[in-house]
Amino acid sequence: MILLPVGQVGLKVRRTPWATCALLASCLLGFLLSGQANLVPRADLARYQRATAALEFQRQRPELALGEPFERVFGVRGAAERDAVSSARQTELDRLVAAALEAHRAHPLSRWGVDPARPAPTRLVTYMFLHAGWLHLLSNLLLLYLAGPFIEDAWGRLPFLGLYFAAGIVAALVHVGANAGSPLPLVGASGAIAGVMGAFLVRYARVRIRFVYMIGVFMRGSFQAPAWLMLVLWFLSQLALAALQPERGVAHSAHVGGFVIGVSLATLVVLLNLEPRRDGATARDGSAPAGSS
Repeated sequence: MILLPVGQVGLKVRRTPWATCALLASCLLGFLLSGQANLVPRADLARYQRATAALEFQRQRPELALGEPFERVFGVRGAAERDAVSSARQTELDRLVAAALEAHRAHPLSRWGVDPARPAPTRLVTYMFLHAGWLHLLSNLLLLYLAGPFIEDAWGRLPFLGLYFAAGIVAALVHVGANAGSPLPLVGASGAIAGVMGAFLVRYARVRIRFVYMIGVFMRGSFQAPAWLMLVLWFLSQLALAALQPERGVAHSAHVGGFVIGVSLATLVVLLNLEPRRDGATARDGSAPAGSS
């Protein structure tokens, strides 16, 4: 079943969401610069070819050892011990393994994504602007486009950006804590966007969201549902998947961490009455305030 949100009912922004537009453009630019937009990215191909060469060499000589770093990164197992008789062959395998590991380290997603084993501070920010493919990128851009402008409109640009980056950083740290031994780098804006979705839940809980769906080829249509229902269901699904499938290529734990931060910060804004009062701001139910046109 394909289910996509496509808009909100009666919800409008009164100012151009420049901060959201900048984030959308930055994600697209980061994707293009990383080379992942190509049908077969060169970095992917180089890593695949070099890893395959090492694996093929070791497959023909199973007494040789690939080594722990290679096994961790590429998720394979080799011989437990080196064979002294085959030292020359082991040296050749070591050369192939080193080339494969270098290709992995040189890959843009490895260089700028978050390595759960060794998280670098700068990568807690850069990872948000990388994506593993067009589907990954476009799904994130859609969600940011649907939620970001309204939080930016209600809070202002700088507080909105603060929420975005705070959620993204916390999301990465939660993922690192839940997947400390994972060889897969964390990339994507979904943790930060989950924070924006969490704030949207608090700020616009009663707004109705429009969805389109398709089941197979023949069953298709649309429906509306309140934001509080769909966002709570989404969060519960991410929580369950984070517990059941911690390392399946999707960072569910990062989504959980980002969403919780978004809900927490938005709740704090409500409780402390921190939202700026501006003429023309959108009301909490999505309607325009009294006296505005």
